[in-house]
Amino acid sequence: SLPDLAVTVYAGDKALLRVNAGGPMCELAAPAANYRIEAVYGGVKRSQEVSAGAKMARLVFRFPDEPWDGIRATDEEKRQGRGQ
Repeated sequence: SLPDLAVTVYAGDKALLRVNAGGPMCELAAPAANYRIEAVYGGVKRSQEVSAGAKMARLVFRFPDEPWDGIRATDEEKRQGRGQ
């Protein structure tokens, strides 16, 4: 999960929507128009333009991996970290 992934949707200079995506995918439905989608994760900002219409548009944002020590958390450790 990427709890610190901030996504903002702009039409021109006006921010229409700001959300924190709770995972690696974020789906939005919007009226036909031109938009700029901005995603920020770990202080790194990415931005793309998209023209929404009758067909679904797909944008992919890539961010640098966080530094790690080579050890990944198990599913059980992830559940414990979320308090489940």
